[in-house]
Amino acid sequence: MFKNILVSIDGSQSSTNALEAAAELAAGSGGKLHILHVVREMQVPLTPGLMDVYEKLQRERHDVLNSAGEQLINQSKRSVESKGVDAVETDIGSGDPASAIVNYATKNKVDLIVMGSRGLGQVESMLLGSVSRKVSNTAKTNCLIIK
Repeated sequence: MFKNILVSIDGSQSSTNALEAAAELAAGSGGKLHILHVVREMQVPLTPGLMDVYEKLQRERHDVLNSAGEQLINQSKRSVESKGVDAVETDIGSGDPASAIVNYATKNKVDLIVMGSRGLGQVESMLLGSVSRKVSNTAKTNCLIIK
C-alpha cells in the first residue's frame, strides 16, 4: 500500500483531519509519515523607497511564522507518534504552498499526499483556487483530500 506518506498542515481543522487520516494510513501500513508546514512568502511592495522596510518586516515575519510552524510541527509529530506511527519526518518549507508541497513530494519520493480541502487562507482560495486543487492538478503522485 502506501509506505511513504506526506501530509501538509497549516493549523486549520481541515489539516488536522488530514493529519489524523495520514497517521491512520501510516500506522496501518507501517510506513513513514512526512509532516510539512509551508510558510507563505510576503508580497514584495512595488514602491522603490520601501524596500528597506520590507526586508526588515520580512525577516521579523519569517521568524514569527517559523516559530509558530515549529510548534505546530512538534505538536503534530507528538500526536501521530501517540497513534502508533514510528517513522516520522518533519519539515518547514517556504514560498507558494502548492509548489513547496509538490516539490517536497517529488524530492522525497512520496507515494501519497494527504491534505485538507480548505486551509486557513479560505478567502484567497476562493479567488485563486485552493492549494489542494493546485497540488492535485500538478503532483505526479496520488493525492487524498480530506474534508
